[in-house]
Amino acid sequence: MASCPTKHGLAVSQDGQADSGFVLGYRAGVGWVFGRKRTDSAADTVPSDVAAYRAPPQLGVWLHLAGVYDHDRRQLSLYLNGRLAATAGHEATWDARGSFVLGRGRLGGRDVYWPGALDEVHAVGVAAGADQIREWMASDVPYGSRATWDLDDNAVGATRRDATGNGHTLFVASGVSSKAGKRGSALAFPGTAGAAAWTAGPVARTNKGFTIAAWVKLDRLDRPATAVSQDGETASGFSLGYDATSQRWEFAMSKEDGPTRPGGSTVVRSAQSPVAGTWTHLAATYDDLKREVKLYVNGELADTVAHTSTWTATGPAVLGRAMVAGGPVNWLPGAVDEVHIVDRTSAPEEIRGLLDATILGPGAWWSLNAGTGVNASDDSGNGFPLALVGGASWTTGRCANALQLDGHTGGATAPGPVLRTDQSFTVAAWVRLDRLGGDFAAMSQDGLLASSFYLGYNVKLNKWWFILPTADSANPDDVVAFSTGPARSGVWTHLAGVYDATAHEMRLYVDGVPSTATAVSATWDAVGMTRIGAAQWNGDLVDRWPGLIDDARALGRASSQADVQAMMAGCPGG
Repeated sequence: MASCPTKHGLAVSQDGQADSGFVLGYRAGVGWVFGRKRTDSAADTVPSDVAAYRAPPQLGVWLHLAGVYDHDRRQLSLYLNGRLAATAGHEATWDARGSFVLGRGRLGGRDVYWPGALDEVHAVGVAAGADQIREWMASDVPYGSRATWDLDDNAVGATRRDATGNGHTLFVASGVSSKAGKRGSALAFPGTAGAAAWTAGPVARTNKGFTIAAWVKLDRLDRPATAVSQDGETASGFSLGYDATSQRWEFAMSKEDGPTRPGGSTVVRSAQSPVAGTWTHLAATYDDLKREVKLYVNGELADTVAHTSTWTATGPAVLGRAMVAGGPVNWLPGAVDEVHIVDRTSAPEEIRGLLDATILGPGAWWSLNAGTGVNASDDSGNGFPLALVGGASWTTGRCANALQLDGHTGGATAPGPVLRTDQSFTVAAWVRLDRLGGDFAAMSQDGLLASSFYLGYNVKLNKWWFILPTADSANPDDVVAFSTGPARSGVWTHLAGVYDATAHEMRLYVDGVPSTATAVSATWDAVGMTRIGAAQWNGDLVDRWPGLIDDARALGRASSQADVQAMMAGCPGG
């Protein structure tokens, strides 16, 4: 929100090296503007794309400005007081990596300042819609996640951190354990009394707009189960989970903090039934302006029901149960991951952003603990089991069991591509080489002629390496990240290759320690098999792995160092 200038004035921007990555403000002779230069250049001759609305400013009057860039639609949009005022086409080709700035922007390399006041500034990584912008105008609470639990810090025992920094630490009961999650680790609940996780106090204000989201996996469908709730004195202010009677996903809000729930709650349910053993993304919103609740299943709106909340649940946020008539109920038999509580009504595109999935699935996790047979299950629940081929067998591993590959014909393949390799991704595994006499590939994904990535060992430098070939062609160039130290045979080593499409860089982690970041301009999407123990070069399979591979993962996101270390902590064996 801004009070108005009479000449050039740039209210909000983000610095590139030479010019602003975007500017939001007012330009004399042009009007209110939201714009971007096509390249990061201080030259006035470099064209800009600008959504502009020609209206004179009013001194001393507050005006709500919002600029939105929709990458999918290649469009800039300018909103004034919640109304769409102007649009302009724009295709983003560069990323401003400098400071986020209030009260100043750069035009042609010159600093242009804001001669007025600013208030209630929001910046989000999605293309917000008009409803969301109007909600920010009317909001009287701070923006931002009130709590986020990624649940990956499983090495800390009986607590899990709140990633927002707001201090809503989760306390975990002794009956709850960590297991492989949708992303990294999750909390697993046995469905028995007392097995839950909770905060010290309330998180959501249940009489105001809020959003709840989580990945949920049910072990059984014969009983009601709650994934996330928040206690009142005798009833949950809200509960998100599963209703066994209707066999549907359910979001409920109690109409009052009373002794009974039947007839006293507003309930919205999904049309589809859950599938046991399958990860599902659930999200629910309460809109106190529209007076309605919504339930989303895997990013799609399931239903909307009218509801007015007149009370606030002042007890703790809880994972794994609900409260009815003053007592705990609906103990969850299953797992929960990536839990968010947001203190506003999130727009549909934001909920789809939390889902962070593609049609190829967000990844796979192969614990490789089967020990027998010719298949290895995908423990992520995403349906990418491995088929063992050639000289592949089972042996004792780093974690439990592992794949033993003979270096000649042995390997394992997933049924199709697990990753979108033109987007951010992570591949990781515990590896042990029997010998060092050649280049060897631990993990890769096929294109037509080349692998889109290659995680393994380089004999020339005697180092671990992570390779991104630049094209699916014969003898392609590649971008490489090497380990800082030498590789050793006969020693279990944890390797993780991370490609960050937003930062345009790649890293190789060896036993949780990163290499120096290597710049990557672009990658391509390989649509072939994901492989364990070999790579593709000029259409042939090469660099077969001679040794052991355990606990392999392919994730559809760029993992942090903490994420990589959490993967290692999930397999503490020697």
